[in-house]
Amino acid sequence: RDTAERMIRGLKPHQLQVFLSVMGKVNNPNRAMAKHCDLFTSAGSGKTYIYECLIHHLRSQGKNVMATAVSYTHLT
Repeated sequence: RDTAERMIRGLKPHQLQVFLSVMGKVNNPNRAMAKHCDLFTSAGSGKTYIYECLIHHLRSQGKNVMATAVSYTHLT
C-alpha cells in the first residue's frame, strides 16, 4: 500500500488525470465483469509509470490485475 501511495504522489498532473479516469472505470458498479483500458500516447510520456501505479494501487486493494501489451509495429 505504501508503494502505491508513494507512486501516486509522484504522478504529474496529466498522469494523475489518466490514473483517476481509469480508476473511475474500474470502480464503476455498472461494469461487474472484467475491465479493459488502453493507453496510447507518445514515447516518454510516462505510460509505464501510470500502469505501475494502477497495478500497485489495485493489488493493494486485493484486486486481481493482469497487464498485457500489444505491439502495432507491423502496421508501420
